[in-house]
Amino acid sequence: MKMVTEYACEHCGAQLLKPAPELRGITPGKAGNSCEECGHSTDLGKMARFQWPPSLKAMVDRLCNPLERKQLRLDPEGFVSNQLHSKLRALGKPPIEVEPGSTPITIRFK
Repeated sequence: MKMVTEYACEHCGAQLLKPAPELRGITPGKAGNSCEECGHSTDLGKMARFQWPPSLKAMVDRLCNPLERKQLRLDPEGFVSNQLHSKLRALGKPPIEVEPGSTPITIRFK
């Protein structure tokens, strides 16, 4: 199964290594681990926050606002258990699980 890896700033949760169409206006040569929002440079080994199937990513992108997506990238396990499960349940969507032992963490439908 194809997985999408979420890369994020370890300080604020902003997305790093954005897809090419989202890079308009960024100075060429800027380091991929440098956050545009807070200026923090995340260690390369900590940039990959989690991975998940494209269908789950699309669903969460529709359900969650940008601040919530930052929270998800900062604390995947906490956000899934405290906020995302209830949002998905309210819409009748299947539950999801977090596999913390994988590298990076894997989030998927149960």
